[in-house]
Amino acid sequence: MLHAATHNFSGLMAVRFFLGVGEATVVPAFALLIGTFYKREEQPFRQCAFFLGDGIAGILGGLIVWGIAHIQGKLQTWKVNSYAIALSWLAYSLLRAHI
Repeated sequence: MLHAATHNFSGLMAVRFFLGVGEATVVPAFALLIGTFYKREEQPFRQCAFFLGDGIAGILGGLIVWGIAHIQGKLQTWKVNSYAIALSWLAYSLLRAHI
């Protein structure tokens, strides 16, 4: 969410570094959770569903970013992309909190 708040390359790389540190734990943690809470015969399907969802999210995210990149406006397209992702994440989180 802080990508759009940066003003230079150094700030952007610092934000990307900390984002990478946080994201590096997702797949190992997911594998640990699947291994802990599901039977051995259920684990392959759960792992497959996770990686399938990850691939579909990458494809759809790429299409959305491509569409955002073609918006003409005052802000640079990478900032518009950062704001769009942050706002969609925030809206989703607020909706999930009230369901």
